[in-house]
Parts: sequence; C-alpha cells; structure tokens
Amino acid sequence: MNRKEILESLYNRRTLTSVLSRAIAPFANSGGPFLSFDWLCEFTAYQPAVADLIFEVATGGGPRTLEINGQSVDIARLGFFVPDRDLIAESRGYRKPAYRRDSDLLRLRFRGAEPLTDQITGWRLAALRSAAGQPETAAGHEVNAVVRARPSDWVILRADPRARMDSSYLYGTLTGVSDDEPVPVRHIVAAAERVDRPIGEVADRLAELGLTVAGNLGEAGVAEPSDLTILHRHLSATWSLLYEEDWLNEAEPVPNGHVIAAAAQLEQPVSQVAHRLTRLGFQVASELLTVAEVEPTDRLIVSQDLDGTMPWLRQREDDGSPLQVPRAHVIAAAAQIGRPAGHVARKLIDLGFQVHPELLEAGLADSSDIALISHDLDGKAPMLPGAVPVPPGHLLAAASRFGKPVGEIATKLTSLGYDVPEAVSDGECPDLRILDRDRDAEPPWWRTDQLIPSRHVVLAAEQVELPTGEVARILASLGLQLPGELLEAGPFEPADRIILSGELTGDLPWLDQWDDDNVLVSVPVGHVIAAAEKTSQPIATVAGRLAALGFQVPGELIDISGNAEADDRIITSRDLTGEPPWLTERLVPLGHILTAAERLNQPRQAVADRLAALGTPDDYIMTSWELSPLEPEQASERRFSDRGWWLESDASVPMWHITAGAAKTRTTVQYVTEHLQSLGFQTPAIPHAAFELSEFETMDSKTVAEAT
Repeated sequence: MNRKEILESLYNRRTLTSVLSRAIAPFANSGGPFLSFDWLCEFTAYQPAVADLIFEVATGGGPRTLEINGQSVDIARLGFFVPDRDLIAESRGYRKPAYRRDSDLLRLRFRGAEPLTDQITGWRLAALRSAAGQPETAAGHEVNAVVRARPSDWVILRADPRARMDSSYLYGTLTGVSDDEPVPVRHIVAAAERVDRPIGEVADRLAELGLTVAGNLGEAGVAEPSDLTILHRHLSATWSLLYEEDWLNEAEPVPNGHVIAAAAQLEQPVSQVAHRLTRLGFQVASELLTVAEVEPTDRLIVSQDLDGTMPWLRQREDDGSPLQVPRAHVIAAAAQIGRPAGHVARKLIDLGFQVHPELLEAGLADSSDIALISHDLDGKAPMLPGAVPVPPGHLLAAASRFGKPVGEIATKLTSLGYDVPEAVSDGECPDLRILDRDRDAEPPWWRTDQLIPSRHVVLAAEQVELPTGEVARILASLGLQLPGELLEAGPFEPADRIILSGELTGDLPWLDQWDDDNVLVSVPVGHVIAAAEKTSQPIATVAGRLAALGFQVPGELIDISGNAEADDRIITSRDLTGEPPWLTERLVPLGHILTAAERLNQPRQAVADRLAALGTPDDYIMTSWELSPLEPEQASERRFSDRGWWLESDASVPMWHITAGAAKTRTTVQYVTEHLQSLGFQTPAIPHAAFELSEFETMDSKTVAEAT
C-alpha cells in the first residue's frame, strides 16, 4: 500500500486541507512562534489553500511585519508572493534557515531558476515599491498593484501548478505562465485542483492578475478527479502541462473518438464526458450529449488504426465538408471485433459518424477476406486499418503467403475498399526485411504516407548486405517516401551506423533528422565533431557523409580541414561536458563563451573564433538564466532539460532577470542593466527597485566586480 499516493488523492488532499485549516489560530498573534516568510514559502508549496488562510489570519489585524532575506517588510501591504525573495537582496546579517537552503539546492538541481514574466515582475516591483512607501509605477508595467498577492498566486502562476519546490517532475522546464497567450483550460483546472478552489474562481483570479483566460469557466464548478484525464489527448493526467500538443485545444472541436475513448476508460456514459467537456469550454458534437452507455469495443472502431488510441477517425475534410468513414475501415473493424459490418456501421452512425448506406445491412466478411486483411495474414485480430493506405510490405507478404499474384491481391483489397498503392506490381519480390520498421520481414510495415528515416535504410542495407543506395531505390520504386539523397548514397560504410547514433554507440537513441512537422533539423556541430573523433575521420568526411545520407549539416563543417581539435567537444557541448546535449543555437550565448574560456584557460576571443570556424557565429551570473555559474554536477543532473543555461544574446533580457540579478549580486538594477548593455544585451527600462541594499553605495568598483 502506497500511503503517499493515498494522501495525494484529490479527496484526501481536500480532507487534509480542512483539518489543517482548523489549526491556524496561533498565526493571528504577531508574536506567534511559527510564522516567518521563509517558513510560509515552504509551506505554500505543500498546502497553498491553508497558506492563504494563514496569510489572511496573520494580516487581518492590520500591518504585519516579517523579514524577507533579513529586511523588514509589511506583508499586509506587500501581499505574499514566494518569488519576492528573489527580488530582495539578502542583508549581511541574514542567514538562511536549513530547510530553505535544502529547498533552494533541490530546486536549482532539478529545475533551476523560475523566472517571472515581465507582466508579473512589473506587478511585484510595484507592490515592493508600495510597501517601501515609494511610487508604484513600474516602467510602463502598471499591473494593478492594489491586487494584493496571496500565497496561492505563486502556485496558479507556475507553468505546471502541480509541481512543488522539491519536485523533479518538470526536470528543468519550469517558466512562468505566459503574458502573450490565453491561459489554457488545462492549466486552470490543474491550478484549481492544487489550491482547492473552484475552477471559475481561479480563472477570475488569473484575469484579476492581468492574464487572458481561455473560455468561460463560470459553470465549471470544482475540479473533478477525471478532468485532466479527459483533457489529455492520450487520456493520461500525469503528463506535463507544458507540452501543448499533448492536450486538447480549446479552439478546435474535440474528436468524437476522444470523447468515446474517455468514456470507455473512465467507465462513464458518453454524455457525461461530453457535458463535462462542454462545461470546461470545449466544443463537442451535439449528438454525443445524448449517448448513454459505451461498449468496450466502441473505442476500437472509432480509432483509425483499430487499436483504441489516437489518431481517431476523421469526420470532416479540411474544408469542413462531411467525410464518410472508409468502407474498408468498417469491414476491418467488424472483423476485428467479430461482429457484422452492419452492426459496426450503425454503431458509428450513433456515435456521430457517416458511413456508406450499403454497409448498414452487411454481414461478416468471409474467412478468406478476413485472412487477407488481418495484420499477420492469419485471420486473427488485429486487422489491417482501412483508413490508411495498404503498406507495400503487406501486399507482397500476402502474395507470398497465399501463392497469388500481387495484382490479384491488390484487386481484392481494392474491392473491399482499401487504398492500394499502384507502384507495387508483379515481379521479383524484394527482401521483405527492408519494408518493415523492425527489419524482420514482419509487420508493422512502412506505408506510402510515411517518411522513412535514413537510419532505417542504412540499417536495412547492412542487414541484407546491399548498397545503401540500392535499398533506397527499391523502396522508392514501391512508392515509399525517403530522402532523395539516399538514392545516390553508394555502398554501406561501417561508420554509418555510428554517426547516425545520437550517443555514437551504433544503437538507440538515433540522431534526429526531422522535427514533428517533418522539417529537416540541423545536425549539431558537437555531434559531428564527436563522431569524427569516434570514427577517426576528419570532420569534413563525417559531415559530408551525413549530408549524403539526407541530413542537414552546417556548410562550414563540410569545408573545414583536418581533424577535431582537443577542446572542440567541450566548447560545442551545451553544458561544457564534452557530451550531449550539444549547442544548437546559431548565435552562441555569451555566457557559454565566457565559461568555456575560463574552464579551458583560453582567451575568450579564441573560443569565439573557434566556434565561428565550426559554423556557430559569434559575468557568469548576470548572463545565466540560473543567476549562477554552470557547475558540473548541475550539468549532469539537468542533461535532459530542454532549456539551456544562458540568456539569449539576440532577445531582450527579462525584467525579472535584471531585478533578481541585482539582488543575487548585491548590486543595483542600474548597475546590472548597464553591465548587460556593455556586453551587448538589450535591456528594458526598470525603475530603481525597492529594498536595494544601502551599503552598496559604499562598495568600490573592485568589490562590485567581485560580487558579479
């Protein structure tokens, strides 16, 4: 029994909140022994709803002074916002409590700095100036300073409200909620669940804080345990909120298949799921609002691949016109679940799809047809999906299995409604190992609507002992898509497998060739250099071979002469470890150059010149996102983070970075601004910050330099 999981359930969290809320009376006393700013910050990470109550009780009697980093502040006027600690410099006499030191170390180790957006930073600067008795204007960012911050604001403004200060859940990806786009419903639901407030109330609070909120959530009520599940495209509530493509989009109709699958998974009526999505602001087909029970097989028949998962059957063309379910899909779905095609057709109509009328009374396909359309050609489920083209490998394997010409197999599949590629014809059958994903002459086969990566062609060529170019030409002759460069790739080379491997092991993970939209991505310079070292080849040779295999390679690498230099791997490594992840920016962050120069004991210009020669064109604390130097241990822990360590040189420095940087380096906003400008950064206008250290005025230039 996992007691932690039991306590973390939504119901038990609410029970615990209720119990703790009855124990807050001591905090009303200004001389109480428990309340401190640091303590309440840590407590907020675990019990934001109770922290709100503590704050209201503590400030209900008027001014309440607490120390923030050793400086006395009236939190009744300031409000309570955890990141305020980053905006106020630590006084010389302040000593962090042990629990805060531990929390800060864990946060830096797993997630790093948590920068605020300019809008929220402006709001906090105005509040800090108000608490210090200064004018509230914040350099054009006049966020409503009269909106007093409460502890849970920090939680609902986080990119994933479910993450805690000591959690590695987001693994370095945490940033603030964006100023630029509406806050998505998934975020509001997660925040409402975390702070134990109604969804509409959280939406109103975010709007009060100056953010745009997606949809009308006034009727959404409280967060339900299944809300995040039904909002996730794969019906998994535990995935990060940050990856937009994994979640339903409020601006798009919810696929009927998604609603049906959610109902089946949650064992709820389809209408219940549909109504819930509607109350959460999503567009759902009206016919689903009245569908009651769902059968377990319904999830399969609305799935394009007949596996119960997305992609779901399409209901409309791109221009909005109705789209009938492919005839082959109905026949294959019926065979898969062992029911007449007419039953499947009528069921699809009930679930909001359009089908061919002649299918309404159709029975089961005969046994020979079922064998032909079965995935493994054995007459057993699963079946060959009918909503996508028939793979050439299936055609050729069926012809071999049943001893019939390819043309006859193609004609039969066409009569069943399948989309059969015309390029496959009778003739010499190629080695089937080159036609399937696992290179074992078994499904799953490559389809003509898929782009085959170069690594498959190379590995297949090695396996069947044919030249890489010849394998590519065979695949292309069957109508399959692959990079055109492979047609002239020549023989398989022993080093090919190594240079295509992301970690140069000749195995998984493989080097990325395209992004999610099938657009070529550039091979990192560091990978080419490391591959050249691994295979004892010149850089240009490796770069040229990758280009011949259909990869995008920086042109400078093809023209560079000689082998890699001793420190090339270090300076092209994002974390200066000589290992992935590699630098991918065309403009190398200044902080990377500064740190590399120090680590390698080389002049900064020498590092910059070498990076430029390798195809990457042309203070540690002030130029770091983390407001700290890059340490080897942190680089190791954060290896798989999707955010680098350094500020981007071609973008304006965030207001938070300048203000928090001044506090971190015990200097002033003006000093940090001027110093970053001297390094070539663009900086916004920020007024003199409240609670800056007065002793800074007496520091000489040497002391200031040492502080940075």
